[in-house]
Amino acid sequence: ASAIALELSNIKTPRPMTHDLIINIINNLNISVDNIEINDIKDNTFYAIINIKNKDKKIIKIDSRPSDAIATAVRIKCDIFVAEHVLESGGLKIQSIDEEVKKFNEFLNHIEPEDFKFNE
Repeated sequence: ASAIALELSNIKTPRPMTHDLIINIINNLNISVDNIEINDIKDNTFYAIINIKNKDKKIIKIDSRPSDAIATAVRIKCDIFVAEHVLESGGLKIQSIDEEVKKFNEFLNHIEPEDFKFNE
C-alpha cells in the first residue's frame, strides 16, 4: 500500500523499490506490461495477473499479488481490470452504462432549483 501511495503522491525514493526494480527489468528486456487483472478471490484472498507483452506481441501471464500488480500498474500507467465476480464478492455491482444514464436522467427529472444552495 505504501508503494502505491508513494507513486500516487509523486514521491520518489532515493533507491528503487521492488516495483521500480520490476519495471527496470521489464524495460531492459524490451518487453512491456500490457495490463493487470485482479482475476479471482478464494478464501478471502485476492489473486492477480500481470500481462506482459514480449517482442513478438505474445502475452505472458505472470501470477502476482494484487498489491504488487497495482503498484506496478500505477507506475507505468497501464490498465487495471477487475473480474466481475471479484467486484461482486466485495459487494460491488457492475451497472451498465444504460442503467447509470437512466438513474441520472431520473435525478435530473426530479431536481428543483431549490435543491441547490448558493453562498452569498
